[in-house]
Amino acid sequence: MLDQEFFKKFIKALTEIHGSLSVMRTSEAIVENAAQLFEAQGASLMLYDHGTKALKSSAACGLSQSYLDKGPLAADKSLGETLQREPVVILNATQDERIQYKEEAAQEGIKSIIGLPLQAGNMLVGALRLYFDQTNEPDLDRLAIFENLAKLAGQALKKSFYFSSFHAVLHSIHSMHSSQTLDEVLQNLVESAARGAYARGCVLWLLDNAGNTMMDVSGFGLSERYLNKGPISINRGLGEVETGQPVIICRVAEDDRIQYPDQAAEENIEAMCGFPVRIANRIVGALRFYFQFEFEPDEDDQTYMALLADQVGVALEKDQLVIQLKNESERRQGSIEHETDLPDEE
Repeated sequence: MLDQEFFKKFIKALTEIHGSLSVMRTSEAIVENAAQLFEAQGASLMLYDHGTKALKSSAACGLSQSYLDKGPLAADKSLGETLQREPVVILNATQDERIQYKEEAAQEGIKSIIGLPLQAGNMLVGALRLYFDQTNEPDLDRLAIFENLAKLAGQALKKSFYFSSFHAVLHSIHSMHSSQTLDEVLQNLVESAARGAYARGCVLWLLDNAGNTMMDVSGFGLSERYLNKGPISINRGLGEVETGQPVIICRVAEDDRIQYPDQAAEENIEAMCGFPVRIANRIVGALRFYFQFEFEPDEDDQTYMALLADQVGVALEKDQLVIQLKNESERRQGSIEHETDLPDEE
């Protein structure tokens, strides 16, 4: 039975986990509080790469550096909580076949491990692992507490991912024409957008002069072969430019709106989200996100991606305004010089 003191500690843990917008500090708070709350020897937060199916340590506490440096972790060889998306309880870390590095676990004094999938809304981002120096077999009630902490930790990570990405985007836009060009700003924007959305890639497509096709202006995470696959037709495209509304394709392989399905399959694109980009009230293109896994973004995900598409429009509009002001300044300067060169009246 869980007592009142435990729930006080649980509330304290949640307060600290959600107490920062920094990705690093949020990650550290998750592992530190999880270890303390469940009296574990240590804890680690692993981020999952959907492309390579590898796990990479993002934060850890209570574990030696030699154990953390033991080698690469593969999702299909290590515990399995990310692939199954369910908690995994290891009662004998030195004997269980689901442990990738048994000898290293024995040297670290680890007897049992509990692995919990980390979800950020509808998206799997990694795992939270707890390490114990004695056998730990939680009952169903306690395991539910483990799962709830991981769920709330995933929400905190999602918030910090989005804030970090949006902060980087705004910083780039405000530094335009002082330390960065428009091309540099847009490149930073699509990269920050992709990383914040946990996407394989992100591309800004702008309408051509005729308004019939789109060309890629800035892209991140996708191959040149895919970007150069052919013209993006407005009439046969996703539809976000025509309708002015977001378009969400959760399963690319099953959707007839995909203009180049074979190329998408070769690029391992399984989901796609498109958002219209506007200058004032005029749609000038689309910001598209590409995912390596089937994905149905929730309301928060769509709000985040739509805000980034709005910021693309802000950057483009700001660039146009700067050019207009520069041209006007040059025109006025030329007028002044012309007046200065005029002969004096007798």
